[in-house]
This record gives sequence, C-alpha cells and structure tokens, in this order.
Amino acid sequence: MDRASFDRIARTLAGAATRRDGFRALIGAAVAVIGAGGGAVVDAAPNGQQKRRAERAGASKKPSAKGKPSAQGPCGNGKRKDNICTSDGDCCTGICNLGAGKKNKDRRGRCRCMKRNKPCTADVNCCNTLTCNQGRCSMHKPGPTPPKPAGKVPTGSGCTQVDTCASELASCTTYTSNAPRGSYCLLPDAATCSAAEQCVGQVCNGGVCGKGLIPTGEACTGGDTCASAGASCVSYGSSNPAGTYCLRANGAACDGAGDCVSQICIDEVCSAVAETCDVCPTCTYTTVQAAIDGVAAGSTIRIDEGFYEEDLIVDKDLRLKACNGAKVFLYNSSDGSRTISRADNGTLVSLTISDISVGAADKYDFGGGIFGWFNLTLNGTTKVADGRIEQAGGCIELGSGNFDVDWDNDIYNDGTVGACTLTIADKAQVTNCTSGWAGGNIWMGCIGGTITMSGDASVTSGAAGDDGGGIWTAGEVSITLADRVLAGGCYAGDDGGAIFASERSTLRMSGTATVLGNRSGDDGGGIATDSYTELDMSGQSVIAENTSNWSGGGFVGGCYGSVIRMSGEATIRDNTAVIAGGGAYLQGAPSPDEGDSLAIILSMKGSAKIHGNATVDESDPDDPYPGGAGVHVSDNVKVELEDQASIYGNETPRVGGGIWSASDVILKGTSSIRDNKARQGGGVYLAGPVPWDPEDVVTPIKLKVASTAKVSGNNPDQCVSTGEASC
Repeated sequence: MDRASFDRIARTLAGAATRRDGFRALIGAAVAVIGAGGGAVVDAAPNGQQKRRAERAGASKKPSAKGKPSAQGPCGNGKRKDNICTSDGDCCTGICNLGAGKKNKDRRGRCRCMKRNKPCTADVNCCNTLTCNQGRCSMHKPGPTPPKPAGKVPTGSGCTQVDTCASELASCTTYTSNAPRGSYCLLPDAATCSAAEQCVGQVCNGGVCGKGLIPTGEACTGGDTCASAGASCVSYGSSNPAGTYCLRANGAACDGAGDCVSQICIDEVCSAVAETCDVCPTCTYTTVQAAIDGVAAGSTIRIDEGFYEEDLIVDKDLRLKACNGAKVFLYNSSDGSRTISRADNGTLVSLTISDISVGAADKYDFGGGIFGWFNLTLNGTTKVADGRIEQAGGCIELGSGNFDVDWDNDIYNDGTVGACTLTIADKAQVTNCTSGWAGGNIWMGCIGGTITMSGDASVTSGAAGDDGGGIWTAGEVSITLADRVLAGGCYAGDDGGAIFASERSTLRMSGTATVLGNRSGDDGGGIATDSYTELDMSGQSVIAENTSNWSGGGFVGGCYGSVIRMSGEATIRDNTAVIAGGGAYLQGAPSPDEGDSLAIILSMKGSAKIHGNATVDESDPDDPYPGGAGVHVSDNVKVELEDQASIYGNETPRVGGGIWSASDVILKGTSSIRDNKARQGGGVYLAGPVPWDPEDVVTPIKLKVASTAKVSGNNPDQCVSTGEASC
C-alpha cells in the first residue's frame, strides 16, 4: 500500500471514530476503503451505505428540532412521504405510533409497520412482504379460517348466525337501536316462556311471551295481559273486527263500542243487546227537537248516527246521548244562532249530554254552543267546540238569559232561579272558542254555582278579549279540577289565561290536574282570582309553563284575602312573568277593616314545590319593588313552608330569586329555599312592610328558619332585607 492510500485510510478512520457510530462504524469505514482497492472512500459519510441500510430496514429518522420532514418510512409510496401522522388514516400501513410509552418516544407521531410475530388485523399492517396470518405478521400465507362449530344456544343467551337455538321455536334475533343490543336466541309472541329475557317482546306473562299490558280495544296475542282488569284477549273470526283484541265482557264499564266483546257500549256499560234509537230517519222522531217536545221530563233521548242541524230549545230535565255509541253531531249554522238554549221560563233545567259533539257557532252576545240556566253535565266523549262570540261564553254560557240582572249588587234574577252547576267528566272537551269580553270557552254567571271537572276532561284553546281565556266565573263559585284534568293553551287579553274567578270563589286542584301553557296580556298567565279567594292544590296537581305580561305567571291573587295552600306533591313550575311573581303573585293582604295581620297567604306542606319560575324585565334593575321569581308576597300576612316543601331554581334579573316578601317568611321541618338567582336576595328579599296609613306603626318582618330547614346555595346571597325587616 502506498503512502497516499495509507494516509486516506487513516483520515477516514479518524473521522469515523469521532462520530457516535462506535466500533461498528469504524470497521465499516475501513472495510469500505480497503474494498475500494486503496482508491477513493465510498459511502463512508453519514448519508452513505448506512443510510441505505436504514431505509431498507424501514427505519425513520428522528425529526429535527425544527420539525423538518424525516426520511421516508414504512409507508413506501404512502400518503405521507415525510412519515408524519396524527391518526392511523395518515399511514398506508394503517398504524400511527401515538403511544405514550418511553420505548419508542422518538418515533411518536410517525407511521410504523408491524414486524414478524407482531399483532395485526390485515396484511397492510405488516412490514415488507409479511402477511397477517391468524392475527400475527408472518412469512406464511394465511389459510382459510376454520368454520366455528355450530352450538346449541339456550333461549335468551347470545348467539351468532351459525348457532342453533336450543328451542326449535326460538331464533337468533338481532337488536340494534333498542336494548338489549346484540343477537340472542328469543321466542316469538305466544310461545311458552319462563323469563322475560327469553321473549322477542321482552315480556313473559303467565308463562307466555307477549307485548305487555295492552290497552282495551287494541290487538293482542295469547301471551299479552290486557290493561283493564275487566278485559281479556278475545279472538274474532269473520264477524266483528277480525283478529284478536283486548275486550271487556258484557256488564263491564266501557268508554265506547270498541271496548266491548259485543261491540255495544250503552251508558258506559258493555251490553249484549243494542239500544232502540229514538231519533233517526226511520225512528219515532226524525229530529232532535221533535223528541225534546215529545218525551216526558227526565227522559233519555237516544240519537242515531248523523249530523243534525237544529236550533234546540230545552224546557225540561233531559239526557241527550248517542245511540249505541254512534257518532252524533249537533250544530246550527244560522247567523247569530246557538245550538242548544234553555227555554225562557224562569226554571233551572238539568241537561246531560253524553258522547255527542256540539258545534258552537257565531253569536252576537252570549253562549255560542249551549246557553241559559242549566245544571249541565257533559260526559263520555262529548265535545263542545268552535264558537265565536262578541260578548261572553264562546262555547258555553250558564246563568244568564233574558232575566233581570243587578250588576251592582251581584244579584241575578233576584236569586229566584238558583245557582247552576257545570260538570265536565270522563273524556269530555270544551275547546277552541273565542269571546270578545270574558270566558273564551266557558262563562259561569251563576253566583254560588259550581264547576267540577274530572276524569280526562279538558278545557283548551280558548281566548277572551278581557278575562278568563278558558273559564270565567261570577262570585262565590266553587271550581274543582280533579284526576287528569287539563286547562291548557288558552289566552286572556287581560287577566287569567286559563281561569278567572271572581271574589270569594274557591279553586281546588287534586290528582294530576294541570293548568298548562296559558297566557295573559296582564296578570295571571294561568289563573287569576279576585279578592278573598282560595287556591287549594294537593296530590300531584300542577300549574306550569304559563306566561303573563305583567305579574303572576302561574297565579295571581286578588287585592284582599287571597291565599294558596299547597300539599302533597303539588307544584308551581316553569312559569314566567314580565315584572313580578314568576310563579305566583299574592296581593292577599287582609282588608284594613278586618285587621288579621297574621293570615297565612302561602302555605306549603308535604313535598310541595315552587321551582323553575322567572321574571324577565330588566328595564329598571334598581327598582327594588318588582321581582320575586318564585313568589311575590305583599304585607300584613305570612308565608309558611313545612315538611319537605321547597322553593328552588327560580331566577330574576331584579330582586328576590326565591321569594320577594313584605311579610314574615317561616321555614319549618326540612323545608328549603335553595339554588335561586337574583340581582339581590338570591334566596329571599325581605322588603319592610308598608303601612296603610303613614301614622300606623308597622311590625318589623323576619326570615325565621328552623334548625333543620335551610336557605342555601342561592346567588348572590341567601337573604337581603330593607326597611323594617331582618334576615
């Protein structure tokens, strides 16, 4: 070896030794030079043969601190030549190294491939020419997947399509959107079962698969249980409705012919024998008025199916009903007409209408559908609807007529006719009527009268230009809403979106009776009452989602002596008032002449709740008077919460999130005022009482909380007091 060649070898070896390649790089450099026959050094630099070996092995250079693209990695001609990835979809191998482990932290965010014996799901995951064979990268080609041996799957257990269900009646049924998701061996309806999980319908009744409790009149199978105790799953052949239905036996109560085995429902009882109709084209009477004139007082007039356009005058106690559950519609299309009126003879007539629709047409003054001095009962599926009246009682007006009325002294006909009653029961409806003055649907003018609603009865979609979009009553009327009654979707231009009750009236709500979704242009979006009235809520009754344009989104009480008593699970919720009293506004101070300074204006017991109510006006946030998102209460009275009663989750931009009060607020038991929100007084805002006379001495008011009750979680504060008040 000549001197020049030796010098080149020495320089190359010295350079290689300074790098981090170590001994392997040193020997490699020497071999490369010697192999070149003492000539020029080949690929001894970092970008030479070593780089090519790294590329063949599928390695990736660690990216520089500046984030420059690295050498091409295992993707070959994949999507990202710089080998950078943020998800598996960026890599041709379908694998992006996103792990947090220390082992391959320099390859984090780089595409990678799986080497021999590493796990895989497809050939593309494996490096070079390896293939994915039975879940591992391998040099061997994958063979066919051996079929899964068929199994005998117990009923109710998970299965695949190659399995055989142990029961010959069961099949492998797949659920997707509904529980239980997956595939299971399940039995069809009417098959014998021992548990609900074995059935397609997930119901096993009496050892038979079924759909569960089937409403009366609906189709069923042998494994179903009918919802009504008096009904059973009965099969029909060619007669009656073909198929199998839950039907009641003769003698059982019914709401219509479709409930009965006989397909005959008479007086809400299933009957084996059809009624003989009194009114039809071939009956004794061909018109309803002819029957009214011809029968004795107290009779029932059975009307066959059809439309009857008549102006009916009733002068005796009667019952009008649909014959054999037929569809009957009574109406009067004449201008300024009514459909049913009481004869002007100064007597109080009892009229019951069952399973009949009554059309309420246009009328210039009172009562578009039914008008006069009646003790009126609407039951079954009766419906009175669609009247348009200039004065009052778009659908029904009771207690007026051509009699002397002393408006100043609240005396109707000098009291000689007597108080009338209105009963709305079962599924009866009074709906979609309008009046220019009061009582969009119903105007009750009888002082001391009663309105009773029960079952699934409803008064809905009424509108009045003044008070009482659904119902308006004279003084001293008793209103009862029970069971599942609904008063909803009504509007009053002034007060009482659903109900307006004049002074000294009472309103009782029980069961799940609901006043829902009504509006008023002034006060009382749901209910408005005059002075000395009572609202008594019990059971699960609800006043909800009503709106007023001024005060009392749910309820507003009159100037003197109005009270609310809540018990059970009674609730006033999600109502809105613009100014004050989102849930309730109580002006119930006693008259200065009566002097009862400790009357309870709001009593809440049991689990009664006032929550989710609001006031929304922000025009003068510094005015401390408006407010009270839950309740606004005047002075000279007191508020008491007992048991587990609560006022919570109410909100106002003004003051008094839970309650604004000028009277004592007393919490007993484990009652609470919590999680309310206001600008001031998040829980309670106590405004010092205002004397009736500037010379009167006022008694300071207080918030009194028992040791087991609480005022907590309110924003921004629990209680704020002003004037003659203390928290």
